[in-house]
Amino acid sequence: MSRQSLISLGFLFLAFACGIALGLVMGGASPASTASEKITGESSSTAFLGSEAQTRNQADSLLSARIRELNEELSEQKNDPNAILADRLAFFKKFPQLSLPSFDENLKVTPIMAEFLKLSLQEQKALEQHLAQMQGEIRKIEQAKITLVKQTDDSVTYEIPAFPEGKALKDQLNDLVAADIGDQRADVFLGESKWEFNELFFDFGEGKMDIQVTRTDQAGNSPYLLKESYANGSSEERPIGALPERYQNLIQLDPAP
Repeated sequence: MSRQSLISLGFLFLAFACGIALGLVMGGASPASTASEKITGESSSTAFLGSEAQTRNQADSLLSARIRELNEELSEQKNDPNAILADRLAFFKKFPQLSLPSFDENLKVTPIMAEFLKLSLQEQKALEQHLAQMQGEIRKIEQAKITLVKQTDDSVTYEIPAFPEGKALKDQLNDLVAADIGDQRADVFLGESKWEFNELFFDFGEGKMDIQVTRTDQAGNSPYLLKESYANGSSEERPIGALPERYQNLIQLDPAP
């Protein structure tokens, strides 16, 4: 074999050995590299998921805190007299057909109105005091102006004319009630008192009224008939056993023949 052939054969052997060595190196590096890439990928995914979970937890915490705040606010509103009153006034305006008597014939605030307007005992007493004060003034005017219109064997009729002084008393009562319980509650209290003011305050003298007492043949507790006629054309007639207090000093129960 020639020298040149030996050299060529040596190069071939060297190249073959290098190829094997390179293959071993590449083969050994591949699993390590793959593992490294796998670990890196899992690490990145875990980091992303951890960040998302943290954000979600923060959002949940904020929402839970807000829910607690709202619950506390609602709980406070349930016990807040102003909030309760505001709800009731709004409800009342929504249903104007509702009727809530403000005070009775003895000028006492009715329980339903006291509860609806959340009136304190002090406020109720102030209202009743001012109602009695103004009714007393009306009664003085009635007694000074009442006149006999007609008298028969078994009946007597009186007239109370309209009187302008009543408007000033009405305005004064409105101011007193507003000072006692505030404008909003006063609007309800006074607005629901039309019948009471008409019957017990002579509608503050806005129109005349005729009062007729007739002796009947009925025995027992109702020997008389009382009829009240108002300027607007309406009237009320009812049997009575004794004259209402407002007329006791104005009309004789047994008119002279």
